[in-house]
This record gives sequence, structure tokens and C-alpha cells, in this order.
Amino acid sequence: MQTSRQRIPSQTQAVVIGAGFGGLSTALSLARRGIRVVVYERMGYPGGCASTFERGGYQFEAGATLFSGFGENQLFKQWQEDLDLPVDLSWLDPVVELRSAGLTLPISRNRQQFVDDLCKLPGAPADKLTEFFAFQKEVADLFWTLLAQPSLLPPFSTRTVLKHIPLLIGGRRLIPWIGKPLSAIIDSFGLSHFTPLRIILDAVSQITVQAQSHEAEALIALATADYFFRGTCHVNGGISQLAHAVAERIESHGGRVCYKTGVKQIEKSGSGWLVHTTRGSTQCSTVVANLLPQAAARLSNDLTLQAKLEPLSKRVREGWGAAMLYRAIRDSAELPEHPHHVQLIANPELPFSEGNHLFASISGRHEIGRSPPGSRVITVSTHIPITTYR
Repeated sequence: MQTSRQRIPSQTQAVVIGAGFGGLSTALSLARRGIRVVVYERMGYPGGCASTFERGGYQFEAGATLFSGFGENQLFKQWQEDLDLPVDLSWLDPVVELRSAGLTLPISRNRQQFVDDLCKLPGAPADKLTEFFAFQKEVADLFWTLLAQPSLLPPFSTRTVLKHIPLLIGGRRLIPWIGKPLSAIIDSFGLSHFTPLRIILDAVSQITVQAQSHEAEALIALATADYFFRGTCHVNGGISQLAHAVAERIESHGGRVCYKTGVKQIEKSGSGWLVHTTRGSTQCSTVVANLLPQAAARLSNDLTLQAKLEPLSKRVREGWGAAMLYRAIRDSAELPEHPHHVQLIANPELPFSEGNHLFASISGRHEIGRSPPGSRVITVSTHIPITTYR
């Protein structure tokens, strides 16, 4: 692993700014193609919001505590097989336990088991729920296939569209739902009165698209409702184990990952770019900024680029963030042995934010090294509107 003491290169082909998983994935793809790439990360560890940090002998998940992409034909599963990523995974079942007033529901990683559990709840309209989740699976199958093929994402080319017409035709009957909220589809199946379904869909939408069913875009929300069934697992030892594994593979393919190296400015230089960091400058032909749009805009004095990024920056500034709580607790026989993830909703009639909705994750007893013997670590998060807390 490269350290901050090593000299940064004066020249390379590509620079990636930020060692979050977007930056790491980009750098790994470039390095595997034989392109000389350097990643600059201002923190002392990789992963971004999906990283693990240490305080006083305890290792806490900074943000994300579950990770998807390990299902068949998914990105991290492919990397695990192709690159022999040294990560240990816990395939939890249930993946998450949902708790609210009068409702405790384990969300199984098996879709049919989850639907069966839901149908057993008091007053559950089993036939309508079965029909709804059959439709939800149809939408999810189409969208997850689309997301697995970057060529199907805009901007489209004529060749791409023609090549995938059979797949795209399969979604024609979904067109009337474009732009509608998820709640409209719930109503169309006659399920608006079944409160547990709304709570479940509000909860999963909140952690995937940061919106509840009355405002989440219907088709996207139906697709992301498959989150728990599509290769989602717990990374043992902390989610940074995966980030470090990817960073190591970047370096084994000739790339470099430089920590504690902040980028101060990027400027046009001939046909390429000059990247100024806290430890020197690097000339390159391509720059990839794995940053928030406002952070990327601050690095450049290009007025045209700043103008292009401003609409995105405004949307981020007015969007959602998260408040985090990191705690260490005493281990006890009452706690589950394995890692445990719980969604808690205090009042399902109020917005799922600012403490009314919490996502809590507790480390597993077997995760030696994350905390001193006899203790466990917990990460708790809740969504907050950024403008309110500025």
C-alpha cells in the first residue's frame, strides 16, 4: 500500500480524485486496462462514506454498514472471482429487522420468504400482496439488468438502442407509471389501507432513494425495493476491508493510491491537465473527480465547467444528509451473535427523518479487532435535510 511519505508522480495518464468506491472502481477499471492511474485521497484510508475509522481502539463504520453487489453476475462478485479479493462476508438472514409501533418484521434475503412473512401479518390481503410483489419483481428484474449494463444508460447511441430493443420492449407496459409516485402503484393494487406495506416501502425507499412512497419515483423505488434480495451482505471486520482490498488490487495492476494527499486545484495544461496537490503536482491527460459537484467546481477556475456543475451543486445543497452516532456497548448474551441491522420507526405517520427513522448496525461477536474483548460497536444513522442544519 502506498503511504503519504512516498513521492507522488510528476506525470501519469489518469488521476482519480477521491478513494470512495466510485473512485476506486474507476481506478481499478483503468489499471486493469494497462492505464497508468494515480488516486489521490485526502483521508488516511479508502472507502469514503463506506469506510471504517478507528477511535480509542474501536473501529466504527463511517456510514454504510451493508454492501450490495455480491450477487451472481454483479460487480463485486465478479471482482471477487476474477481478482480473488480477500474479503470475508456474512450473508445474514434476515438482512434487516424492521421495527415500528405494533410491527416487527424480519426482512429475509429470500424474496419469497419475505413475501410469505408479510402475508402472515394480521389483516394481510395475501392475494393482492402476491400480485403486487410479482409486479415489483418484474420491474426490478428489468431495471437491475439495465443498471448492470452501462451502455444502456444515457446518453444512448443508435447502435446501443437497436442492440437492446428486445430487453427495452419488455418494459413498455411500465411507461404509464413514469413520473408517478410509488404510492400511486400501491393504490392501484388496492393496498393503500395495509399500513405494514407502506411502512416497509417507506423504510426501504428512505435508505435507497432518500424519499418516502408518496414522493419516490415509482419505477425506481420498485427496483430499489429489491436491495435486500440482490447480493447485499455484511463485510466482516468493517466495510473498509473491501475498500482496502480494491485499493491493493489497483496497485497490483500498476496503479497507485496516495493517502493524506489533498487536491488543491486542477488546471488545463496543453492537451491535458495539471493536478496540484498538497504534496506536489502531477501532469496527466485525464482527470476523474469522485467528488460532490460543488467540491469539483472549487478545484477548477474554468468558468464554463463551474456553470455546468452549479445546477447539480444546488440540488445537492438542498438535498438530504445524515446525522451519525457511533457508540461502543458491552457485549451480552441477549445480543445476537452475528452482525445485526435494525430499522426503527417511531411514528410511521411522520416523515422518516431527523430521528423518527433510525438505521442501527451492531458488529458481530466474531469480528475480532473491531472492539476490545467483551464489547461491540454500533453505528446509528438518521436522514436530515441539509439546509435545516447548515
